[in-house]
Amino acid sequence: MFQTQNTGSFQMRFDPVIYIHEGLGLLYLHLPPIGINVTVESFGFMLYKSGPKPSKEIDLGFVYQHATGNFTYRCAWQTDGKISLRTNATAGDYLQPASFIVPIPDGVTFA
Repeated sequence: MFQTQNTGSFQMRFDPVIYIHEGLGLLYLHLPPIGINVTVESFGFMLYKSGPKPSKEIDLGFVYQHATGNFTYRCAWQTDGKISLRTNATAGDYLQPASFIVPIPDGVTFA
């Protein structure tokens, strides 16, 4: 489970969840749409709340798309548990989740 870094900076309708299916080697992402009220670059916007953490950083790919433009946003799940936005975002952006299934990279374990 995760929680927003700052509810004044990021507006989410629900807390994000990542389901781990190690047998299939897949991550199922249940990510909310996000309203961004600040300009950010490579920023941990979803903080770790509980559950497993990856042993290595996992590139989640372009899991968000801009609601009104032709832009995509890359995210990563870091070893400290937080999810970071890897693409610049500007105040006023509204991001929609784009991808929901991500393969678990080789060598990654969860604790």
